[in-house]
Amino acid sequence: MSTATNQQMTLEEFRKLPEDPAVERELLNGMLYEWFSGVVEKDSMTRRIHRHAEVEANVAFLLKQFVKSQPSVIGKVYSGEVGCELLESNSSVGIDVAFYATDQLPTEEDVYITGAPLVAVDILSPSDVLKNLQAKVKAYLVSGTQQVWIIDPHFKTVTIYRPDRRPEMFSEGQQFSCEPALTGLTINVDDIFS
Repeated sequence: MSTATNQQMTLEEFRKLPEDPAVERELLNGMLYEWFSGVVEKDSMTRRIHRHAEVEANVAFLLKQFVKSQPSVIGKVYSGEVGCELLESNSSVGIDVAFYATDQLPTEEDVYITGAPLVAVDILSPSDVLKNLQAKVKAYLVSGTQQVWIIDPHFKTVTIYRPDRRPEMFSEGQQFSCEPALTGLTINVDDIFS
């Protein structure tokens, strides 16, 4: 379970924290969040439940399929806890799936992507805490993300957050538009969970 440390810090201070394979960290709106990852050896990997991994693969596939269908390169899809620094909200996060426009792409030398993705997708895990989720959505939107998708594999819902309107929830049998972030893309919720 994630807990806020009540410790305010800058991105620069966050970058200087020592690596600890047993602790995962995020900086959300200048607040440090930490949780025990269960990983105790440096060479071990973080493991996700299979449902989370399947949904992540489906979302990445749907977005990549759309990007490849475009006549020109519009951007790139990343998945697997891609490291992202959101300067406007003083945040450093791992994103399950993210779409970045061509002009936002990192160089080969960049460790993390600096700047907000056009679309950020977080897939809920049993350990997620509502307070952290709200802070993360706020960090994305303040930083310029046009759509944040919060996917709940248990209830098979997708909640879309946009900076200019109230959140909208979609469930099986429904579809949602990815406008204006990805013009022309409509996603069937069933395709996320199939």
